[in-house]
Amino acid sequence: MIVGGAILAGIFSLNHSAPELTSLLNTTSGNAGHAYRQFSDMEIRMMYGAFTAVTLCANLILALTPSREIPDCIEGKHNKLRRTFKEELGEEKMYFEPKKLAEIDHCAIADMVLAAFLNKRMIALSPLFLHLGFYGSFWICVYPTTLVFTKSLSNHIYLPAFYSLTVGTGEVVMGVIISTLSKRIKDFGLKPTMYCAFGLTTVILAVMVAAVPKSATVGLTDEPAWLVQPSVVLSVFTAFLIGLADSAANNVRTVICALALPDRRAQAFAISKFYQALAGTILMFLSPYLSIFHYTALLFFTLCLSTSCFVHVAGKTKRMERESIRQYLDAKDVLPEKY
Repeated sequence: MIVGGAILAGIFSLNHSAPELTSLLNTTSGNAGHAYRQFSDMEIRMMYGAFTAVTLCANLILALTPSREIPDCIEGKHNKLRRTFKEELGEEKMYFEPKKLAEIDHCAIADMVLAAFLNKRMIALSPLFLHLGFYGSFWICVYPTTLVFTKSLSNHIYLPAFYSLTVGTGEVVMGVIISTLSKRIKDFGLKPTMYCAFGLTTVILAVMVAAVPKSATVGLTDEPAWLVQPSVVLSVFTAFLIGLADSAANNVRTVICALALPDRRAQAFAISKFYQALAGTILMFLSPYLSIFHYTALLFFTLCLSTSCFVHVAGKTKRMERESIRQYLDAKDVLPEKY
């Protein structure tokens, strides 16, 4: 987001001419006109070209990034069972040979994925994944649109760049906070981080209800907001809170996926992304019919439901983890005091 904000600011600054403004009549009033930011074809091509290049570089960096062992990490290699590819398909005590790739039973793959989907913990966590989809689509697509469609903000052509930059800053700040406190507070990445996400998201939704015009999500408007009139400072501050909340929620998702299905971590994360994409798609189809009040009501409902389900699954998962450690120590005849 920080890189994206810098790219947007650079592209906007390259347009030396005055920003192109288009005047349209408000559908609710025949006398009032509105000016809003209209991006030129050249700006659109430059934005998508730059983002494509950044995406390719990011994938290359990820592919070449070395991994290192981190003590007491849920993804630690010393905690993983070493499995062959065929064992990952559910066929235990057998070794996979590359030359027999064509002989793999695709039904076993389907059964493995279906079993992960129907796992009780994954079903219980589905509200969290759906909330991430709704929330992600909202702050990426819907809320930035309101900044352009609100008349009092439409002349600030750099506001989309400031928004992206501030969201990215919030993501980084929350990441630093979580990584720092996780070293000092055991399991800070679970319930404490979820509570942070809940509180931050609640504040964000309250600010949006108070400061975003009702119909700014679907079209140009000059109607006043409910309590507080929109401003650049308030929009940027909201963007910072959005970054904090999104980072906390995604950190929670990553941790709980690794703990809920420790032997199927990749599948658990993939399932979470499936639910997230599904929710985002649904929200985009419904977006022409939703006002800011509809969005906030939907997000607050899914937030409450996902928080309750997460707390339940996290508590159950930690109890199972303690029981597993106890059984391991008993099997090894190791005194618990040494661990």
